[in-house]
Amino acid sequence: MAWFHYLEKAGVRHAVRACWNVTDPANGLWSNCWNGLNGLFMKDNRTPQALYWVFERYAQMLGRTLATTSTTPGDVVALARNTSSDAAAAGTTKVLIGRFVSDTTQASAAAKSIAVHLQGLPAATTRARIEIQRIPYLRPDVQSGPDTTAQPLQNVEVVDRYTAKVVGGKVSAYLPAFKDRDAYYLSVD
Repeated sequence: MAWFHYLEKAGVRHAVRACWNVTDPANGLWSNCWNGLNGLFMKDNRTPQALYWVFERYAQMLGRTLATTSTTPGDVVALARNTSSDAAAAGTTKVLIGRFVSDTTQASAAAKSIAVHLQGLPAATTRARIEIQRIPYLRPDVQSGPDTTAQPLQNVEVVDRYTAKVVGGKVSAYLPAFKDRDAYYLSVD
């Protein structure tokens, strides 16, 4: 998720990804250069991996870009969009959030609770429906270790759905036990 954040912040409009060798119990060693669409799918080119869901949720984020900030920008980043082109209209806000400490042996890589505060909702808004989805990090980890095991993820995990009170154009959501390299997708309308 972090690369989407930093590519956007840098104004990059086009980018490519690298590919590598991975393993899985059913197929042994295989290259996701030729199968699996660079880590989005398993070798069968149909079964999604976790990375697929990050790309898919990012692709859903059409609309007006919203500013995001983080109290820990070195390990938590977010991208946000609103479906309404008019800042005074409600629309649906989509937020993609990722954690990336990089060195999973560091204490800062331990799971932690994160608060997400959305502001600038239209003044007339009193309640917001929030859905929180988790995209767990399942490997392969080609950057920091020898574990190149690819694992399927058939769908995202819906963590919570609820209606929250909006006060002064602000609403908050909480992500308990946010693990390093996981991603969360919030839909607020």
